[in-house]
Order: sequence, then C-alpha cells, then structure tokens
Amino acid sequence: MDYYYERYVRYKELPPIGMGGNQRWAFFGGAAQWAKDNGFDAISAQLSQMSTQAARTALTNVKKVKAISGVAGETAISHGQTALDIMDKKDRTGSPVLDRWIRGGRKAVVGDPDVTAFDTSVHFFQSRTCKIPYVYDCRGCNEPKRSR
Repeated sequence: MDYYYERYVRYKELPPIGMGGNQRWAFFGGAAQWAKDNGFDAISAQLSQMSTQAARTALTNVKKVKAISGVAGETAISHGQTALDIMDKKDRTGSPVLDRWIRGGRKAVVGDPDVTAFDTSVHFFQSRTCKIPYVYDCRGCNEPKRSR
C-alpha cells in the first residue's frame, strides 16, 4: 500500500480500488501516516501536488501547440506547392501567372482562373505559415500593432 499512499500524497491520485465507507478513511489515515513518516507536511504535500498539476498542464499545452503546428505546416506546404506549380504557367500570350498576378495588384484577377488559383494559394500559404509558432518566426502576421 505504500506505493498508493505515496501516489496520493505526491500526486493526489486515488488507488484503483473500491473506496467505500471505512476503506476510504483507512486509506486516508494510512496516507497521512506515510506522509508523516517520510517528512511530508501538509504544505510540502500540497506543493508537490500543485507542481505536478502545473507540469501536466504545461505538457498538455505543448501537445496542443505541436498538433496545431503540424497541421498548419502540412497545409502551408500544400498551398505553397500549389502556388509554385501554377506560378510559371503561361497564358496564350506567353505571360506567366506570377507576372499577371503582380500586374493585377497582387490579387485575384476576374476572368483569369490561374491567377485566382495562384492568389488563393499564396494567401492560404501566408495565413497557415503564421500558425506555425516554432517553425517560422512570423511576428506581425496576426500580432496587434504596438505603439513605440
């Protein structure tokens, strides 16, 4: 039972056993005795539990950021590749999509599906790249302007 007492004192984890009536009070009494025998007072036990909870929360947040970054990275690569594939495509006059896009004011051009597709890919690439916090340094993409 010492293992379960320690888990309760350090991490506030109850054992996977039935805890009805007298068993619960006996367990808590045993955990309190274990804590006393091993130099844990109420404050140190609570600090141990709080630091464990803080570490768990931090780890959960890191996992979330990693998942978001992974999805955003894959999407950004996909849109970037689409833009690269379309960029050199020429129309009947021999003008590449990139030139037509720049001449059109860096926006979609009505009646030119290649330029519209290129514009869409570029904008999606930019927005997804800014959601990858640890891969690219995109300060300013979604950050509010600050006065100096």
